[in-house]
Amino acid sequence: MAEPEASTSNNNSENQEFVAKIRENEREIMQLRKRLADYSIKEAQIRHENDDLQKRIADIRAVFDQRQQNLEDAESKASSYRQQIIEENIHLEYALQVLFKHLQEQVIYKENQERMGLVPQSVPDRDISGGHRRDLVGRNGAANKVGADESGRQITSGNSFYGVPTKTGSTSREPGSNNAEANAHSGDANRNERENSSNRSSDADADDDPLPAFEDLQIIGEAFPGRELLACGYSINGTSICNFEWIRHFKDGAVNIIDGAMRPDYRVTADDVDTYLAVQVLPLDERNRKGEPVTVYANDKKKITCDAEMQSHIEKTLYSGRASYEVSLSTGYLDIWEPATLAIKRHGYSIKCRGARGVVVSEKFSPSVSVAIPYGRVSEFIMICASGDQLLLRTENNSTGASSSRDTIVLVLRNFILTAGGKRAGKKAYFLSRGKISCFAVAGSLWCQLNTLTKMSNRSSVILC
Repeated sequence: MAEPEASTSNNNSENQEFVAKIRENEREIMQLRKRLADYSIKEAQIRHENDDLQKRIADIRAVFDQRQQNLEDAESKASSYRQQIIEENIHLEYALQVLFKHLQEQVIYKENQERMGLVPQSVPDRDISGGHRRDLVGRNGAANKVGADESGRQITSGNSFYGVPTKTGSTSREPGSNNAEANAHSGDANRNERENSSNRSSDADADDDPLPAFEDLQIIGEAFPGRELLACGYSINGTSICNFEWIRHFKDGAVNIIDGAMRPDYRVTADDVDTYLAVQVLPLDERNRKGEPVTVYANDKKKITCDAEMQSHIEKTLYSGRASYEVSLSTGYLDIWEPATLAIKRHGYSIKCRGARGVVVSEKFSPSVSVAIPYGRVSEFIMICASGDQLLLRTENNSTGASSSRDTIVLVLRNFILTAGGKRAGKKAYFLSRGKISCFAVAGSLWCQLNTLTKMSNRSSVILC
């Protein structure tokens, strides 16, 4: 009996443990269900929040798109407004140029009228030594001093529109001078009578007066690119006005009158290299009578060449086959310039601005590429591209020395253009070297130079550098 009871108690204990485990499992299941319900609620909340966030993002995106569109519209309006301002500035600049040209024509017309008529001169102040001195005022308002030397002649370097004093002690006599001296202290009532008598006497003695003349014309200064020259001399025979003209003479006999060079001072440029530079003076008197024109050549009637420093830099640049210069590029609007770099190589060149504009032009040298120098502008030059576009450049203000001057850059460019053209034609390119011709082979190396000279030595005509 004891064994069945023991087995029953064991079964009961096992049942109780099993029941306890079932209850624990049921409690865990209940807890899991509660957690599942909580998670379901949280998931619903998260989905709701996600929907709200999506709506907000959509609203924000719509607002962003609207603002972006507004910014684009504003930028377009600003660009259109800037374009209108630029066009207005261009029209204004054109109008100012037209007005300036009109005023300049009026000034030139008035000066020509004064030149055609009698030119009034102030009474000369006689000093203790008996010489005469007269101050001549030009268009710029500055007085040109004219003094007398020991022989009584007066040196002048006035402009073509400046009056030129006559030589003291000249054999010519002013019309009506006797009447003027006799009636110097008379009143205004006798002024008309003096003028009439002076006109009559001038008509009577017109044939006896010698024509105006200009003597001892000379050019002062070194005739190198970038240097200034000054023409001066003595006016005689009642000369009151002198017209100056600077002229280039070429080896073939052609003549080129330099446009705008009508002053006694002149700055030599790269255009004058390998030419004969001269100045011609035409004297006129108060009655607009013309004398014999006087011409004198610069550099002792020798060709204009570069100085030693400029020539050395050009030769080194041509030999190395590359160069770089800091310049400024005109934007075309008023006087606005943009810093740029002009890079020159053996076969081409490029102009690159430092700003957002970047590379403006990059092309090879060709016969249609050229360089021009505007008259009267010391540091500016025009690069004419193969497409025909013209780019106005100028050297930097801090560019000092011949190695970075405007004329050096122009000569380097022209020599590279000639070198490239000579290579296409299978010929050699030449440039000036202190009055002689120095040749460089197209390839630019010593071997090519020697090889070319060897080939040329077999021909009948040999050019030695």
